[in-house]
Amino acid sequence: MSQRSLVGKAVLAALAGVVLALVGQARAEPHRALRAALFHMKEAREEVKDERLRAHRERIERDLTAGIREIEGAMREGKIETRYEPSRGWDEKYKTFRHLRQALVELDEARKELEDEKGDWARRKELRQAIDDAHGHIADALKEIK
Repeated sequence: MSQRSLVGKAVLAALAGVVLALVGQARAEPHRALRAALFHMKEAREEVKDERLRAHRERIERDLTAGIREIEGAMREGKIETRYEPSRGWDEKYKTFRHLRQALVELDEARKELEDEKGDWARRKELRQAIDDAHGHIADALKEIK
């Protein structure tokens, strides 16, 4: 085997290792679902302007705002980073009100993440309450739509 071929294989192996490390890091990203839920709740404020929601707009906006406020407050107290960038194709699952529906899914996932987390019990209790409250607000908003 030539030396050039060996160097090429070594470079490929190193790149594969970096990719695998990044994938593992993305999976282990702390509070990913909570940050995703917050992102989708904020984006859902635009969806609420849809004409089909005219009769329920005020209540849905109030519920969204309350959920956002509670999650942001809990994240701020827990010193949790709020930045989030959604992956491509996440919105293909839903025909309407994509952000509202995805926020509900992410809040469910955030509950599971929180159960598996090790750390400050006071913060966990507060975060759990914020997640449950936000979930209730969004579920109510989606019921208003139907």
